Amino acid sequence: MRALPFEVIAADGTRLRGESWPGGPDWVLMVHDVGGDLDCWRPLIEPLGAAGYSVATIDLRGHGASDGEVGEWSIASDLSALLAQARRDASGMMVLVAAGTVAALALSPDLMPRPDALVLFSPRPEGGAATADLRGDGTPKLFFVGAADPEADRMARDLRNRSIGHAGVISFATTMQGAELLQEPWRLHVVEQVVGFVDFVRFQSASVTEKGERS
Repeated sequence: MRALPFEVIAADGTRLRGESWPGGPDWVLMVHDVGGDLDCWRPLIEPLGAAGYSVATIDLRGHGASDGEVGEWSIASDLSALLAQARRDASGMMVLVAAGTVAALALSPDLMPRPDALVLFSPRPEGGAATADLRGDGTPKLFFVGAADPEADRMARDLRNRSIGHAGVISFATTMQGAELLQEPWRLHVVEQVVGFVDFVRFQSASVTEKGERS
């Protein structure tokens, strides 16, 4: 698959840069955690593309090829800009894959526009955010977590239990967290679960659309 440039202008004019792989009308946008970069999602790109999805990865500001300086205060605003761009590009559904701090922000009721589904790796609320507020509306959600870290495991399950709508947790007997779970020996299982979940959401979305057209 050949990557194309993917660029988003944040609310303050900062340029956020990444890569995209055009495919079908349904988009999967992947955003790394603070301190990481877009390369962490490499294991998912080819399988999602082979399943017919358009895929985009992006570097947070101050990371990789993106401009600006690292600042957690800006992540929520930047995430909204990223989702707005992906929503404009997607004529079908739009799925967000995120890790850590970004994964927790994806559950905020203030995040707009809303994705059609969330895949969240080891969500980690920052700044004293109350987990009671991070419910993700009715968006279908799939959580991944390393269960050998008790606090990370508790957080993922607490967020799952508080979620509105379909939500599941897949855990592994490891202290690895976030996109590290895409490494061996968990890689193949995680990739299969992500693609299967996104396929499920696409099928559900198509069924709802078909019913609406018939009514």
